[in-house]
Amino acid sequence: RPRPSSSSSSSSARGAEVVCVFLAIVAVSFALSLILARWMAKPWSGIPPGATSGATDVPVYDDELKVKDGEKSAELWLAIAGEVFDVGAGAKHYGPGGSYHGFVARDATRAFVTGKFDDDENLRPGLDGLEPRARVVVDDWLKFYRDGKTHAHRYRRVGVHAGGLYYDVNGAPTKHKLELVKTASAVRKRVEREAEEARARA
Repeated sequence: RPRPSSSSSSSSARGAEVVCVFLAIVAVSFALSLILARWMAKPWSGIPPGATSGATDVPVYDDELKVKDGEKSAELWLAIAGEVFDVGAGAKHYGPGGSYHGFVARDATRAFVTGKFDDDENLRPGLDGLEPRARVVVDDWLKFYRDGKTHAHRYRRVGVHAGGLYYDVNGAPTKHKLELVKTASAVRKRVEREAEEARARA
């Protein structure tokens, strides 16, 4: 009975090995394509890294925000740097007659920096004319509202002020939002570096 030669057996083994490698490559490529497709299909949060705690980004338009003043509506909402928060838990301060009522039903980001919330010049979103450090102040306020554990009241993040200065009509961040986040981060790093240098000289 004839036996297959060693050369033909070796060729068969190599052929089987090539097929296995090819199938493995196909399987890996398919898996990677699925991962990539899922990643690309995942909606972006609308806020650049470092600007949110992963909360929802439901678009809130101006006609909805402007009635959340505790009078036209029972709810109390405010926006800062385009992020909308329900501050009803602090109605004593934000409700009609309260010290901070001027902040509600609008984006008054500038007033959070200047501390002047009794005139329209400051009760607006823009930070134009203010020094870069102002962006850090705004970022600190954002952290305050996002983190309910840092204060007595727990404020709920509603979404983003779509069509405003910091988010477009689709709820995506504008150049003003990106600039705010980038500048705040840069200023923090500079301050930390200067502090380290001062400690090293001491």
